[in-house]
Amino acid sequence: MISSIRSDADSTALFDCLPYFRLGFSSQLLLVIVFALCLIISGMMASVSPLLTSALVDNISKKTSYDTIMISSALIGFAALIDIVVSYLSTLLSMRITTVAAYSIVRSKIDELVRMPFELYFEQESAEKTQQICSDANTVASFGLSVLQTVLLAVVQLGISFIFLYGCSVALFWVSVTFCILYAIAYALFRKPLFVSGLTFKEEQSLYFGKVESVLAHQRFLYVNVLFERALKSIDSFFSSLLHAGVAYQSVVSRFQATDSFAAAASQVTILLISAFYVMHGSMSVGQLVAVSSYMALMLSAVRSIYGIGSSVQDCFSSISRLNASKLPLAVAGEELLEIDYIELHNFGFTLNEKCLYNNLNLRFDKGKLYALVGINGSGKTSLAYLLMGCFNSGYGGAISYNGKAQEEINCEHLRRNLVSFAEQTPISVKDFLSDRNFPSIEKKRCGGMSPGELKQLEIRRVLEKKADVYLFDEPTASLDIAHKEALINAVKELRKHKIVIVITHDMDLIAASDEVVELGKSD
Repeated sequence: MISSIRSDADSTALFDCLPYFRLGFSSQLLLVIVFALCLIISGMMASVSPLLTSALVDNISKKTSYDTIMISSALIGFAALIDIVVSYLSTLLSMRITTVAAYSIVRSKIDELVRMPFELYFEQESAEKTQQICSDANTVASFGLSVLQTVLLAVVQLGISFIFLYGCSVALFWVSVTFCILYAIAYALFRKPLFVSGLTFKEEQSLYFGKVESVLAHQRFLYVNVLFERALKSIDSFFSSLLHAGVAYQSVVSRFQATDSFAAAASQVTILLISAFYVMHGSMSVGQLVAVSSYMALMLSAVRSIYGIGSSVQDCFSSISRLNASKLPLAVAGEELLEIDYIELHNFGFTLNEKCLYNNLNLRFDKGKLYALVGINGSGKTSLAYLLMGCFNSGYGGAISYNGKAQEEINCEHLRRNLVSFAEQTPISVKDFLSDRNFPSIEKKRCGGMSPGELKQLEIRRVLEKKADVYLFDEPTASLDIAHKEALINAVKELRKHKIVIVITHDMDLIAASDEVVELGKSD
């Protein structure tokens, strides 16, 4: 994936960030405006301070009245106090805005990923993808606000600094402009190395953290098979790659920062030498010299902050590239069915992970019948259930239709939400229990303390409580005792009177209770 992103690096521009900025900041527009006002006030206070200090120094050197000196000192203190208060408020606002913006981006990506078709889902490493999305969202959100902060402060501080320097000397003004141009040239030289090394480092971080989470997720397997050393060696390998990428990235950043420091020192020395010459010849006061020194430092700070965005820009572009790389095409809405009377498969074939599960399959499922879907493990029983729900967008041939309407023309999200109820083979723990339905009540307890049989009962309850036209059960009798199995069989027999009921099962009693048995015989 790195190579594909690298090839598009040059085409990645700042406007690629705009959709994510809108997503993160549009709901916080008022807070962003208040934050911007705080920045402008802070920049003005920092820019006014050198003028006040210059006036104070000149008043002292000219031995003006004590009251004048006190007023100048009070004004300096007042400006500093305002700057402290405004900086405190802007820091709080920055934290809140950035956190909410990052969450908005993460939430959007999660919503996108959970809606992806199954054939794409099987290609994802969830641990790696989770770490990547959260990291990239934080990077983009932080960058967006930092750009606003840097630009506003720089505009105010550079504007006042340039005006003051031009008023003191045209030579000072042009020297400062020259160094700003040199800064821009330096950034242009480092742009691509920063992008490539930063992107590589990010990818290695995702792979490393994904590997660590993967090892921890399989702790039981490692313990049973005594594979500790092999697991640690695999982590060592990923860490070695991460370390190499990190050192390479930091090397580029360090050279970038060293160039910045050298340019700053050279510009400051040049400006001070020119100013000292003017003071010695009487064309500039000592107070003005102090102000020039302060404004030069302020100007360099502003320019360096813009210069420093260089590494952040490439870091942000790396994150944007990865977020865009996982972007999925939007599903076509399709028609929303009001009910399902029958489902048909015509000359249907399906291949998953390069394995053909079935070919030329012709089936029909009608309301009022209970169907038992049987076959050896790997014959595609569960996959067929997912296909009937429209979970796959590719990998199959032939046709699936509902009431004669092709699946491609149907809104499958609406179908799964309103017309289909599906019981997983491995139940997912739920917090709140649904009302009783053909099952004895279970004492309310934490799901973590429930047995597999109790979880299975809750899963069945969840499915039965949903009002749907099609009910799918994957190994519903697994982990159930005799009493609950009988209750389940009675429930599905009652349910099938007005519904389509399909059970994937190896249970002979449930098969015997079925109206039709569909056997899938193709194995792995």
